[in-house]
Amino acid sequence: MPARSGCPSPSETHILEQLLAKGHSVVVTPRPPPPPSPRPAGTPSPSPTSTTAPSAAYRASKTLAERAAWAFVRDPRNAARFDLVTVNPPLVFGPVVHHVASLDSINTSNARIVDCLRGRWRAQGIPSTGPVVIWVDVRDVAAAHVKAGLEIPEAGGKRLFVVSGLYSNAELAALARKHFPEDKAKLPTEETKGGELPREEERFGYDNSATSKLLGIEWVGLEKSVVDTVKSLKAVGA
Repeated sequence: MPARSGCPSPSETHILEQLLAKGHSVVVTPRPPPPPSPRPAGTPSPSPTSTTAPSAAYRASKTLAERAAWAFVRDPRNAARFDLVTVNPPLVFGPVVHHVASLDSINTSNARIVDCLRGRWRAQGIPSTGPVVIWVDVRDVAAAHVKAGLEIPEAGGKRLFVVSGLYSNAELAALARKHFPEDKAKLPTEETKGGELPREEERFGYDNSATSKLLGIEWVGLEKSVVDTVKSLKAVGA
């Protein structure tokens, strides 16, 4: 059925596999102080309404959307033939290939790299990295969708946690200085303070071993991701 025609009934589909991409907000369980590790993929998160923090609505929307998807495919009352896979990425860095009207409309994760390139970190200091120090390259997110949706039947029914590793704002600045000396006048100097990796007890950890084993992805490293991101941002005016 053409997408423009819609679907008269969700149970009238013959789609064998459906991918749902959500954020790490449906995996972590925030509480003060932050827990040392997010809930592993495959483990349901507790109630998203148990906090009054301003970010709760954002996290709740993603959590409830995923719960609704799982409830739908598991509901014995419908005849849907879905094999659901959810892909949960944290912060997403990587080259920008879609149309960007301006750098002000860049995605939230890459916005910190834009701020670094524009000189804001040099003028104002490198901002705190915060407790969420896990990231993934956008190309690995894309690869996870292809592998889980088209190549690996065993991914059906799984919650995938796609994570490349840890990062800090200070490390982003250092990599920009290393590879783009022509921008030295705008970038933070080696003496610029701030943005260090938080102590282990003050940051989220992760366990993506099950996802790595299932997908067999060799995650893009932070240095390559930052270099490729900066090159793509320069192409649109950074």
